[in-house]
Amino acid sequence: MLYAAYLHVQATPNWRGSKASWFAIASYTAFILNFFGVNMWIPGLHSYAGV
Repeated sequence: MLYAAYLHVQATPNWRGSKASWFAIASYTAFILNFFGVNMWIPGLHSYAGV
């Protein structure tokens, strides 16, 4: 979802350059935290913990 927002941010003239780069870094960080957080640290039906 954040990468879709990033594409829209790139189309906005006021958000190009450094702001867009930080948004991309934040999006990637959120992706990694969600991937590992949901799959490894939170036990449940959609988890791959213990594999």
